[in-house]
Amino acid sequence: MAEKKVSPWLPGIVDTLVPMAYHYGDQEYAQYLETFLGNTRPTQGKIIIGIWPAEKWKSEGYDNATMARQITLARRKGAQGISLFAYSLFFTESQKFSIRGWDRKA
Repeated sequence: MAEKKVSPWLPGIVDTLVPMAYHYGDQEYAQYLETFLGNTRPTQGKIIIGIWPAEKWKSEGYDNATMARQITLARRKGAQGISLFAYSLFFTESQKFSIRGWDRKA
């Protein structure tokens, strides 16, 4: 895997980075985290790790336990938060619009 360089943040312009850590394999995921949460940290702002429990990865063994491991590892590596993509994977069609009082008919 080629080494990736994370650009320095622009003070006062970028508040939060959300790198898309969309990997189902534990080793690839850990390498990706190291790229963003390794030695260099911003002096201000946050790094929130994006996780995508893609439906297509279920055949590769990605399940809720995998997602829980990824969240735990990101927190141990110093992530200041977790972002789960995509909204549609966590709610049924009817729930999508009823949460927080949203209603498709309104």
